[in-house]
Amino acid sequence: MAELSSIYSDLPKGSSSDKELLVIPSDCSWDCDWELAGDLAVEIQTSEQEVLAIAHQLTVEEYGAGASLEEAVWDLLTSLSEYRESLEEREERLGAPAVADLARLRKILRRRCHRQG
Repeated sequence: MAELSSIYSDLPKGSSSDKELLVIPSDCSWDCDWELAGDLAVEIQTSEQEVLAIAHQLTVEEYGAGASLEEAVWDLLTSLSEYRESLEEREERLGAPAVADLARLRKILRRRCHRQG
C-alpha cells in the first residue's frame, strides 16, 4: 500500500492557487471495501487555506478537500466510492449521464476482495 504523504511530498504549496496534475497509483489504499482499478489522474489545486483534489473523468466533477494533500486525496477517493454506491442503489432509475458516470466509476474503482482467514 502506498503512503500518500511520501508520494506527494514534492508538490509545491502556493501563496495564491497552484494547479498540478497528479497520478494516484493503483496501490493507494484508503478504504477497506474499495480500491483503485488502475492509476487515477487528478488535478491538485493548492492554496494557503486548503488543498483540492479534482477528478475530471465524470460528467460531474468530483473533488476532495483537506488541509493537506493526503486529506484531499483521501476525501476524493471516499467521495468517488460513495458516489458509485449511490448510483448502484438507483441504477434502474438513472438517466444517461448518471449511467455513463457509473460505467466510468466501475472502471476506476473495484470492490476489494476480502479473504477469510
